[in-house]
Amino acid sequence: MNLINKSSPLLKQVNLENLYSFLSYKGWQRKYDIYLEKNQVFTSPKNSYNESIDLTVPKSVKFIDYYSRIADVVNTLSLVYDRTPEDLINSIASSCTDIFKVRIIDTGLFENSLPIEEVYREVGGIRALFLYGASSEWSPERHFDSPLSKGQKFLENCRFGHTFQGSFGFTVELPIIKLSEDRDMFELPFERKVNERIARGLNLIQESVISDDADILVNSYSSAFNSKMCDALLNLSNQSTKSVELLFNWAREIELSEDVSSFQSMILDERHYEVISYASEKLKQVPAEPAIISGRVINLHCSQNPVDDSITKSVVVKHHSETKGKIDVKATLNTHSYKKACEAHITGKNLVIQGTLERSGSQWILSKIKGVEIQN
Repeated sequence: MNLINKSSPLLKQVNLENLYSFLSYKGWQRKYDIYLEKNQVFTSPKNSYNESIDLTVPKSVKFIDYYSRIADVVNTLSLVYDRTPEDLINSIASSCTDIFKVRIIDTGLFENSLPIEEVYREVGGIRALFLYGASSEWSPERHFDSPLSKGQKFLENCRFGHTFQGSFGFTVELPIIKLSEDRDMFELPFERKVNERIARGLNLIQESVISDDADILVNSYSSAFNSKMCDALLNLSNQSTKSVELLFNWAREIELSEDVSSFQSMILDERHYEVISYASEKLKQVPAEPAIISGRVINLHCSQNPVDDSITKSVVVKHHSETKGKIDVKATLNTHSYKKACEAHITGKNLVIQGTLERSGSQWILSKIKGVEIQN
């Protein structure tokens, strides 16, 4: 086998984070009991003879002998796994990171460039697609008024890569395996679940177009798109005015679920946008359900004398739902309950209301009130 040397341009493809993830996936363990200022030591899984080897990996690309040390690492791993250095480097580069690409096909008057306002909107669309995809993976809801905090946490792992040519392209890198992560090797990583949810949704959009039945996408919200993910795609397309290509380069070391294993890329056009727009509106129509909401009173409204039982009195409560995120809920109350709401507002205490929660247009409504209490 030909070994690689420190001057090989292939070594520039070796990213330390991807190398650490590759080692972690292969079962190598960092040896925390050994401290070296410029290196980290990993030990391999034991072989059939109960033997293991240690591997020294540099901590930073800034060291003067970095490429010499990385060449040693690549050559050692090539021998361990009986693969050429070139093949091993390709595996490290793509083994544990999913790559999501968005290509804006029609850039208008200027080739390979976009107005800043459009870029701002499209980057926001990409962000929302993953933010609300992660929220749905934690809690599969039809609609979110705001993302779950766990969705926000997921975004910390997403990285923008280089834009690419071919009209105008965005790249998002999504590490699937991290060195510090203690996970079940038989459980699909959460990051991959989110990415598969997006791919599954895109497949269902195509199926809806072919079958001329947009409810295929709507009825699959538990495993595919919620309303905010649909809105994110519409933002990406500048509100359905541009054709957009979406594609995944999947991390090689993580097996894809069968229903998305064939997905690679898809170009959205006006047929798809009709399905997406329909699904967005339908998914915002959340069925009514019994609920107990609690939170601070942020609005009190009574147009006339509040002690007059014939006058309509309403309050708005800022409620934090584990499944829906932060939502503002409006409730119409009788005089006695309205007095409690005023007291809760004045004293800064939470108001607890039991009733039926439903979404009307863009507003959450609690109707059929059964009880109102001030939370001490």
